[in-house]
Amino acid sequence: MRLKALDIFHLRIPFLLPVKHSLAVRERSESLVVRVKTESGLSGYGEGTPRGYVTGESISENITFFKKSLIPMLAGHIFPDPLSLREFLDALSAQGGAHKNPSAVCALETALLDAAGKAWRQSVSEVLGFECKKGNLTYSAVVSMLSLDTFQTYLHMVKQREMKFLKLKVGNESDLVRLELARDVLGNDIDIRVDANCAWTADEAIQKIEEMKRYGISAVEQPVAKEDFKGLKKISESTDVPIIADESLCSVADARRLAEMKACEIFDIRLSKCGGFRNASKILEIGRKTGIRAMLGSHVGETGILSAAGRHFAQCFDDLVYIEGSFSSLLLKEDVIQENLVFGKGGIAPSLKGPGLGITVREDVLKLYAVQQITFQKL
Repeated sequence: MRLKALDIFHLRIPFLLPVKHSLAVRERSESLVVRVKTESGLSGYGEGTPRGYVTGESISENITFFKKSLIPMLAGHIFPDPLSLREFLDALSAQGGAHKNPSAVCALETALLDAAGKAWRQSVSEVLGFECKKGNLTYSAVVSMLSLDTFQTYLHMVKQREMKFLKLKVGNESDLVRLELARDVLGNDIDIRVDANCAWTADEAIQKIEEMKRYGISAVEQPVAKEDFKGLKKISESTDVPIIADESLCSVADARRLAEMKACEIFDIRLSKCGGFRNASKILEIGRKTGIRAMLGSHVGETGILSAAGRHFAQCFDDLVYIEGSFSSLLLKEDVIQENLVFGKGGIAPSLKGPGLGITVREDVLKLYAVQQITFQKL
């Protein structure tokens, strides 16, 4: 496989409803979509969702990284087989500046995997050398900080869909009211975890978690600021409720540090913030070796491209405790892919077969919501 051209699309797609948590309120998506074209006429797609409050990166910085580092790295490169591509992807992750631009790395990596899968008639999972272990996957519902009336409406939607797992955004004075409402509407059979998005200090978190325990919460995600590893450790040692590291986990180095400190019980792995499949699998392996479980998270506003990538990752690992994502048509005004990847009753969704990501990108929609397009020819 040899590349002919690469396009970067800066996408902004309106949400059907604002999404609010303690760090941000979002009313639209903000994504970086990469399209690579091969000399044989195939196209591969990838996506990254830079979030400054998580990874410190921005789309403008991602684009600069492409121009200065990634495009020169791609120039003249030929991929004769999956092994050569995997070796290139490892070099890509080690590229100077990659740790500051994980969304750019994820978008390019996924686009290359998608194109390669189409060229070699393999799924993304197969190109990576992973074994698909799952037929169906079970996704979680996620409900953000909404007005109480809207919150109750969403709880009834969760009940109607017979979801088995629910994540609630918390971090304000109405947390206990919302948890009580959730249990009243949904009962005790559903698994409910909470996500504070860095809302508390360690001491506040310990107190809040103790108050929430009577509602049977199964885990607490990122209770303290992303840089407060000591705070995570203190909380983990003070409660029997598992603590999930999200904003604190953006790289392989973060995973090693969290594991060495025994600062959490669960890694929240997200392809974009962690720099793609290769880094995500390395983080998962660190967790396995140190007794830290893992879940697959998703980024608010991701399109079906990144949702498909997440599903390919999730279907290869049968020890993920939670799976998030595939919300596109529930959140976005319009998705950029033809297929509907939204989970069904009970959060159940089928695995994807490929070739590549196994999706069809709608070029007209991609261009409709692109506020910027940059093309690189003659790679």
